Amino acid sequence: MGRIYRDLRTGWYVADYFDAAGKRHRDKVSRTLPEARQKLALLEGKVIQDQLLGIRPLKRIRFGEYARRYLEHARAHTRSWSRYRSCLKSLQPFFGNLYLTAIDAEMIEQYKQARRANVTPATVNRDLQTLRRMLNLAMAWGYLHESPMRFVKLFRESTGRVRYLTRKEFGQLLQHCPPHIAPIVTVAVHTGMRQGELLSLTWRDVDLENGFLSVNDPKNATPRKVPLNATARVALSALREGASSVKVFCDGEGEPLPSRTLQWQFKRAMKEADILDFRFHDLRHTCASWLAMAKVPVLTIKEVLGHKDIRMTLRYAHLAPDQQVDAVRRLDEFTRATGA
Repeated sequence: MGRIYRDLRTGWYVADYFDAAGKRHRDKVSRTLPEARQKLALLEGKVIQDQLLGIRPLKRIRFGEYARRYLEHARAHTRSWSRYRSCLKSLQPFFGNLYLTAIDAEMIEQYKQARRANVTPATVNRDLQTLRRMLNLAMAWGYLHESPMRFVKLFRESTGRVRYLTRKEFGQLLQHCPPHIAPIVTVAVHTGMRQGELLSLTWRDVDLENGFLSVNDPKNATPRKVPLNATARVALSALREGASSVKVFCDGEGEPLPSRTLQWQFKRAMKEADILDFRFHDLRHTCASWLAMAKVPVLTIKEVLGHKDIRMTLRYAHLAPDQQVDAVRRLDEFTRATGA
């Protein structure tokens, strides 16, 4: 049984009791004795209920400490832990040193609206998705019984930008690329591979004879084979002749090409070619857009780019309206042939 005693320093009555796991608690509950006794009775009733239902008492942890533990876990188990770290730079100041059990849906909604005043809906959603993953794991680790994120809706996002090069722009870009940058730009456009996949590529991953590249550590964690067309084969064959590194793409000194070097040299080439509002990642959009305009089926484009969700690929469907016209024309031919 628990007991009530008065803290002479503060004047509060303290409930001294054990939870369902046998852990001792001393909680300040009231400044009056009758109310303190009532609250102790409620606490003891909750302990009995938890024991009967087999509910574990929650472990207490503050948001800041939990964020540190979560990042350690994410770093060991996920590729996108650095994105979580970036989101926590905004989440931590808002939720501060609160206990996880004190965070509710209303508080998260307040964060959502405050953050929206300074950034795009997509950025807010990335923060909320990080928070959702954190709170879901907190349930598994015994810090929460349920996540308040289940009551919070994300912002509606646009389908995303689809900026791609025309063939004329692509030719202009290649003319202004340094000799060691032009090959990676060419292969990016003709394979649709991500920047990280290209920079990680080794000659062991290149099968010029059969015309494939092996992507063994992709963003979506599903290894895939990327087909090579003639243009990509020519670019890779030329690189292989003088290769001195295990990495396919190198800088002007023959060393593996760093991401930062690629970015600033690519931006300089874009500026010299007078091409505006274009990032290296948009070379991937260019590949997908050109495939769509060449009447390649959406499902095939999905496989080439390694999209996990078909909705990502459907962004390019509007570039192939002729396919829809051809589809209903075939339906016409079918109904005539069958007499329907």
